[in-house]
Amino acid sequence: MEGRLWGLAEELSAALDDGAHCSRLVHALTRGRKRFTPQNVDALRRLVEEDLREYGAEPPFAAYRNTYDRIARGLDVLATAGRGAEAVPASRRRALACQIQRVRLHEAPTAS
Repeated sequence: MEGRLWGLAEELSAALDDGAHCSRLVHALTRGRKRFTPQNVDALRRLVEEDLREYGAEPPFAAYRNTYDRIARGLDVLATAGRGAEAVPASRRRALACQIQRVRLHEAPTAS
């Protein structure tokens, strides 16, 4: 779910020409200067929420809001369920989920 959040944040940042509140953290995560700690994931969630509150009524941000709601529910479930041992490293899962999320956002029809 962190990877999907990252992908959504990258799309927000690109859509707002790096003027999004989340842009600095997205760039730091992308360049490896910040890691996906629970604190940074929470910070990214807050920044994405702030961007969606500010720009949520404009297309394509309404679709981004729906996507964010699904991601947030998933993150909340993961936080309460805990994590088991997985065969694939978390960094690979996040990178793949980030790319999948960006593809989904590009393929989604924009709501008018």
